[in-house]
Amino acid sequence: GRDYLSLRRKQNKGWAEQNVHKGVEYATDGNFILALKHYQTALELDPDNADAHVAMGAAHANQSKFESACKSFESAIRINPNHVNAKRYLEATRDKLRQRMGPLSTAPPPPATQQQQQQKATTQQG
Repeated sequence: GRDYLSLRRKQNKGWAEQNVHKGVEYATDGNFILALKHYQTALELDPDNADAHVAMGAAHANQSKFESACKSFESAIRINPNHVNAKRYLEATRDKLRQRMGPLSTAPPPPATQQQQQQKATTQQG
């Protein structure tokens, strides 16, 4: 039983790698939808494939889906904390997110917490 599982894991890793490579080919041609399908298949076969997470993040970033991209890069870093591309792409994508959101002064204030609202009410009464 153990030999079968070991062989199966090895096969899945190989198939996952093939899907990542195929996805990269599609992404290079600008077909991010098919690329993402291949990355998803790769992750179903091998959820710990950091390269698949990075490739998926890059495809999301190329579609301006920066939040999804960051999540993918963060997943890759959890699996492999030393993944150079994951770190570099995560930082670049966070920069893009900051640019999109503009200066902090234009962002709406965060909603007040219940405690802050109670303090405000108490101050107004007095």
